[in-house]
Amino acid sequence: MVAVGRTTTFSAALFGALMVGAWAGNHGSDPARAFGSGGGVLPSQPAATSSEAVVVAPRTTIASSTPASITSAAKINVPISSPELRERLKPLLNAGANMDTVSAGFRNAEDFAAAVHASKNTKLPFTALKHAVIDEGKTLAAAIRALKPAADASLEADLARSEARSDLTSLK
Repeated sequence: MVAVGRTTTFSAALFGALMVGAWAGNHGSDPARAFGSGGGVLPSQPAATSSEAVVVAPRTTIASSTPASITSAAKINVPISSPELRERLKPLLNAGANMDTVSAGFRNAEDFAAAVHASKNTKLPFTALKHAVIDEGKTLAAAIRALKPAADASLEADLARSEARSDLTSLK
């Protein structure tokens, strides 16, 4: 009687393991579902033997995977000299800041607003951030990284650009 119980338990466990394996096999054939669309071994690639290492493509961030055509199309045309933009950004700068001086040198309103937001968010002096971006020709992320190495510069730059776009969109 005990042998029959053990055999039944073993059979049920084996059946369950086979079913889990079949389920995992079905879900593992689609890299987007199996790896959260971040890469993986594609079905068209040959299966790795036990002596081969499986190479999984690294995930890309939104900033690096966004095509230039999308980001350039998303630019909003608001002049840097816009009184509404200046009123929106003035509270983020030091009291008494001359808006003509602080906005000088930026290519467009989005770059200016992003630098202002990045300065406020990271608590970096705006003049230091502006110098790194305008005079040294660094990207906003590179400037943040140089001035505050402990900060997640890419994340801070993306956040500042998002806030800048939100400001510009609300002015339209």
